[in-house]
Amino acid sequence: NWSGHTLVGAAGNHDVRLVTSGAVATYENASAGVGKSVSVTGLSLSGADAGRYEIGPALLLSGTIEAKGLGVNGLVVKKRGYEGSGEVRAPLEWGGHVLSGKVGSDEVYVQEPYGEGKYEDGLVGTNKAVTWWNRDPVLAGAAASNYYVEFPEGVLFGEVEKGVVLPRVSGTMGIYNGQRQGVSAEAKVEGVNLAVVTKYWGLSNTVYPTNELGPIDAGSYGVEVKVAESEQNYAGGTNVVLTIAKKAAVITANSDTIRAGTVFNSNNYSSSGFLTNIGGGLVTLRSGSSSTIPVSYDSSRTMGGVYRILRGSVGDSVSQNYQIEYREGTLTVLKQSVVTEGTVMPLGMGQGFTAVVLTNGAVTNWGTNTLTIPTVINQ
Repeated sequence: NWSGHTLVGAAGNHDVRLVTSGAVATYENASAGVGKSVSVTGLSLSGADAGRYEIGPALLLSGTIEAKGLGVNGLVVKKRGYEGSGEVRAPLEWGGHVLSGKVGSDEVYVQEPYGEGKYEDGLVGTNKAVTWWNRDPVLAGAAASNYYVEFPEGVLFGEVEKGVVLPRVSGTMGIYNGQRQGVSAEAKVEGVNLAVVTKYWGLSNTVYPTNELGPIDAGSYGVEVKVAESEQNYAGGTNVVLTIAKKAAVITANSDTIRAGTVFNSNNYSSSGFLTNIGGGLVTLRSGSSSTIPVSYDSSRTMGGVYRILRGSVGDSVSQNYQIEYREGTLTVLKQSVVTEGTVMPLGMGQGFTAVVLTNGAVTNWGTNTLTIPTVINQ
């Protein structure tokens, strides 16, 4: 553009003008660059005084050759997690890209680190428009400096997912206490607590339907702890096992001695460690191996003996929650006492006495026996 040129060295009253119609300007080379030297040929002078002058050999011109933009197709926006509202990067997959717009056989291609796009904001969302380069693509090859990659506007869309936060869970071991028990869980981001949701269910032989309330009974429970859906920018969860162990308890049968025919007191025991009244009662088992002997004490029988005092069933609702130590007692059953009654009659001097005895009044029907007692007392 010669419109702003000025001739230097011509007298002010001389008619001399620069003729540029045949001028040709040439860069020193074709590479892109700023402040590149330019040589010019084909300039001439005109005007009444043109013959008085000639164009000097040193014409100091410079110019700029801008890099050529290359189009790019085949880019794919990769999904990423939330990294904060101010983090706008949009990672791109360059595996299938194609460049267009190269001149001739110029060698130019994209190399690592590949370019990265950016969103308008870093919030969670789908179908988010990628608006520009966040990091320009790097070109390589002999002609790389002569090109740049144009951003493909209006064709790239991506997704920012919720960031993954794994809740921290504690309190996975407990002992039955008659109350609901649950784990302690928290999820934090930069010191800020996120809302979490906890669910429980029974494992193995532990029956417990999926529930947000912690269980009461002893057993093994699956636990899922998740960041609540109400958290806009974060998600994540973890699974653990909650174990509620049985509570230790002791039942001690008190040893006793009774007379045959007496009713056995099945509540004659002490207990410790139980949170509530366990109910039920004691049972007995005959010590010995004879199959002809009743295995358990029966007050309707008159046989004495020694029995082990054991604990009867406490019921499933108790046994499932307690690790019970049973301490046996001993029941000693004495034979039933026998009452004898009778009349002693004198038979005469030196002849002794006759005793009429009624026997076993407490056991059988009264019987009568007669015996003679020698005279052993003074007349």
